[in-house]
Amino acid sequence: MQLTMKTKLTELLHRKVPILAWLPKYNVNAAVSDVLAGITVGLTLIPQAIAYASLAGLNPKYGLYSSIFGGVMYIFLGTTKQLSVGPTSIMALLCLTYTHDTSLEMVAFLTFLTGLVQLTCGLLSLGFVVEFVSLPVVSGFTSSTAIIMASSQLKYFLGIQFKPKNFLDMYVQLFKNIGKTKYSDLSLGVACVVLLLFMKRLQDIKLTDKEPPGVKIKYLKSFLWFISTGRNAFILMGCAIITYVLKNTHEKVPFALVGNIESGFPSLAFPPTHININGTDLGLLDMVSHLNTGIFLVPLVGLVANVAIAKAFSEGKIVDASQEMIALGMGNLAGSFINAMPVASSFSRSAVNNASGVQTTLGGLYTSIIVLLSLSLLTPYLQYIPQASLAAVLVCAVLTLVEIEIMAVLWKTNKRNFLTLVVTFAACLLIGIEIGLLCGICLDIFNLLHFNARPNVHFDKKVTDMGFEFWLFEPSGGLLFPTVDYLREVVLSKIYEDNNKNKMLHRTRAAGDVYIIINCSHIDKTDYTAAKGVVSLAQDLLHKKCQLVVINAIKSVQAAFVSADQNAYIHVYSTYQDFVSAIHKDFYDVRNSIDTLSELHHHDKVDHETIF
Repeated sequence: MQLTMKTKLTELLHRKVPILAWLPKYNVNAAVSDVLAGITVGLTLIPQAIAYASLAGLNPKYGLYSSIFGGVMYIFLGTTKQLSVGPTSIMALLCLTYTHDTSLEMVAFLTFLTGLVQLTCGLLSLGFVVEFVSLPVVSGFTSSTAIIMASSQLKYFLGIQFKPKNFLDMYVQLFKNIGKTKYSDLSLGVACVVLLLFMKRLQDIKLTDKEPPGVKIKYLKSFLWFISTGRNAFILMGCAIITYVLKNTHEKVPFALVGNIESGFPSLAFPPTHININGTDLGLLDMVSHLNTGIFLVPLVGLVANVAIAKAFSEGKIVDASQEMIALGMGNLAGSFINAMPVASSFSRSAVNNASGVQTTLGGLYTSIIVLLSLSLLTPYLQYIPQASLAAVLVCAVLTLVEIEIMAVLWKTNKRNFLTLVVTFAACLLIGIEIGLLCGICLDIFNLLHFNARPNVHFDKKVTDMGFEFWLFEPSGGLLFPTVDYLREVVLSKIYEDNNKNKMLHRTRAAGDVYIIINCSHIDKTDYTAAKGVVSLAQDLLHKKCQLVVINAIKSVQAAFVSADQNAYIHVYSTYQDFVSAIHKDFYDVRNSIDTLSELHHHDKVDHETIF
């Protein structure tokens, strides 16, 4: 007994703190792979963090701050070794949506609440909640946010400044200010986009290996992959060098720059409970009220992204969504103490991590070390990065999120899902990303309720060897209270149609000779309301000289019918064959009874004639 309890406790610890399961088996080979993967991801993360911080309206250094604790916490609590936790484009846009025109303290408060909500959901094992967000909703949301993010960077391409109110106003302001375009910024931005797209294709080049060992080809492939993977860092580094040279030789730079970035490590501080915005003091409740739906929407989006990416790299294993909530929640909670913005998993960085051969989540440690080194060594030089080149990096990163192929697939296969995607996409663009996502989720829930309330009911007629004809109705889903009225409507409408065509079933028995069979083979649950509804249907059928039969019901469903049916209006049989056998037996018993009565009547008649 004690051994069993100890085993269960060990399993629980391994499930809640996954590092305890793999750390004792850690070896040198895994460590080398993790170091190489961590450094590679770090070089990818640094330019992305700077870009996403700018997208969120923050100083670039806060993008780097946000890249530290998420990955570190995931080392201990994460379940998928490939995941890279840090700033993402969608989380940056959500951060901008809820904290623009406020202050850095509000960003830290949003991050704290995001982590708190995620951690609470994980501890309460609410991982199933993310399953209510379907792929069409996620696709519509990510595609629209990608377009919004790419559109928000156009002003940096053109070298102009304005503050739009929403997506549509963004283009109105763009056309109003297009005459102020700085062609130096435009030229640099376009050049960076072209180079980024070209470098991205390098890893797809097919190389012919003519030499049997293939060493040269192997190294060349690795080199091209490294150039393609680190393209963001190389582009920003190259542009920063060009700007540095121009500033020191001509004392004037033709590009708009990111600006001064303070060097040094972040300081720890508790998330604020009150702030001052434009001379107005906001208390804790006022801050919560200001964030509004963001308190739940930002954590939800982060969780959906985390679980979706974890499933993509799970290699067929079951993803513990609740544990992913705990890991991500702890990362955001820790990040709020250094004024980090909300973080989540990045698919692009996770793909790089996977391709780099990462063996455990410890790769995130080396990624965080690279970020810390950049904070102490590189920040004096990051100020020379042109905004146009940063915009090019961001645009090339987010446009891959626009999913066009899925729309054609859904149009051909499922119009209802296609409508969900289009509504989510349009609402995010025209109303707002938070309202758009909520619209998509609500439409999904409506579709789910409609499916459960209006299941497909397969109808068939069967004739036995003895000529009995039965009508079979087979619902495709659970028989619950929203479903029973629809089933009743289907059954009675079939009888009404048949009456009109004068093709009612042949009467095989007196009073109650027509059998309506409900096949419950796909019904795994029911409730009292539904059971009473079926009893009511059976009563209506008796008035039409029909009897209701239930077959293939599991024990719990049978028990529900029996408890609701006090007068035995419903006939319950385990299988269709049991029902047919019972009908045939009744028929033979009735016929034998009739034959016996006939013989007795004939015998009595003969005796009577003999006597007289």
